[in-house]
Amino acid sequence: MEHPAPAHPAETTAPDTELYRLRWWAMLVLSLAIFVSAIDATIVNVALPSIVDDLDASNSDLQWIIDAYLIVLAGFVLFGGGLADRFGRRGIFLTGFAVFGLGSLLASFATSPGILIGTRVLMGLGAALLMPPALSILAVIFPVTERPRAIAIWAGVAGGGIALGPVAGGVLLDRFWWGSVFLVNVPVTVVGIVAGLVLVPTSRKPGGPRLDIVGAVLSVGGLAVLLYGVIEGPDHGWLEPSIVAALVIGAVVVACFIAWELRTPDPMFDVRVFRHPAVIGGGLAIFLVYLTFFGIFFLLPQYLQYVQRRSILVVGLAMLPFGLIFAVLSPFSARVTARFGVRQALTCGLVLMAIGLAVLSLLGEVGGYGLVLAGTGLYSVGWAAVMAPATTAVVNALPVAKAGDGSSVNQITRQVGGAFGVAIIGSIFAAVYTSRVQRGLSGASAAVTSAAEQSLGGAIRAASTLGGASGPRLAHDAVRSFDEAAQVGLSVAAMLALLGALVAARTVPSREGDDSRA
Repeated sequence: MEHPAPAHPAETTAPDTELYRLRWWAMLVLSLAIFVSAIDATIVNVALPSIVDDLDASNSDLQWIIDAYLIVLAGFVLFGGGLADRFGRRGIFLTGFAVFGLGSLLASFATSPGILIGTRVLMGLGAALLMPPALSILAVIFPVTERPRAIAIWAGVAGGGIALGPVAGGVLLDRFWWGSVFLVNVPVTVVGIVAGLVLVPTSRKPGGPRLDIVGAVLSVGGLAVLLYGVIEGPDHGWLEPSIVAALVIGAVVVACFIAWELRTPDPMFDVRVFRHPAVIGGGLAIFLVYLTFFGIFFLLPQYLQYVQRRSILVVGLAMLPFGLIFAVLSPFSARVTARFGVRQALTCGLVLMAIGLAVLSLLGEVGGYGLVLAGTGLYSVGWAAVMAPATTAVVNALPVAKAGDGSSVNQITRQVGGAFGVAIIGSIFAAVYTSRVQRGLSGASAAVTSAAEQSLGGAIRAASTLGGASGPRLAHDAVRSFDEAAQVGLSVAAMLALLGALVAARTVPSREGDDSRA
């Protein structure tokens, strides 16, 4: 998941000898942080159909339920690392646990989409405070000889969380209400806080840079306003003044963020690293991985439950290959990269992802659970092949003194890619769905039309209130519209993955040392 480059031990105060002796116990606490964050990245998506049914959420509401978390996490994760370095890593780490747990508790009992979106903002802030100090603490308490093993365990826990998230969500939703996918985080955070107070030592970075508060506010504000325009455009109309204003203002604020980061002496993120073509290629690959990943996770659970009428548990199991294949194959990607080169591994991985997405786009014509497994399997193999060489491309393009900025590229492109994945793929889907379903709504009442246009769940509920042949016809038209819209969204995702492969082939050097490193 998202984490900064480990701080060098010389930059931090040494941990207490007794606590250092308990470093593997502390590792369990740090692993809880990555586990709860990884599970939350996938478990919520399985609950989207239930949230539609219980809270009457629209398609744009669902996008905000996912993106509110990602926007805040993307905007504040580097700021959270700065807070930890300056004020003490354990304190910020435990504060992050507490905020994340509080947000999860409030989310589980939300009574409207708006309240749920607000609690997701709180969860994103908690994750932004939780994740950066966790890996920095790991780097401090483990000596150089043990650190690779500790980081490998950390990464394995993340892969396990991604894999278990959909299955855990399916099991919980099969027995409880949708809020259980958030409530399950609460006991984990309580255990993390109590154990962290006892087992995790604190440290800080002496003489750390000033906090870039302006940069953090500009990044969150720019992303939020820009994505508001993208997400709400299908509902309000792309030429609606409020949507045009949001897109323009969002772009201007993002430009102000870039200008500020170029001039401030202590930038939250040094945007100059994108002068290196390999950083652009590797960063774009990571961005597109998470854009397509979150786009799939937004559409596929709803497709399986509404169109194919699968049970919630089966929907969760259908998502399992994503994390499972990634966790199993990603350790081998380094060997593939060493043998064939960074550019070849990166390009082929993105092409495999595109093929998997293209297979999923055929669900309407072919159908069947086997096609779902084939598409998700191909995509996941490509995903596992991409992440290591993409990270290598970014790191190798930068001098050692810029290693932290390389880590920042990884963090920002992941979170922003995920946010844009839900916004772009979700908005394309919503626009196509609304256009298609309107064709079968001639003569329908305003209430029925509004419900059907908001979401497939709303259309099915509205159809159940109609008599005669009108109800079944509306339900059939809405499902067909959803099917067609999902195909378009998945096809666009496939084309974006191919675009990333093309850019990587032209910008990323094949071997380390092929590109000049300023």
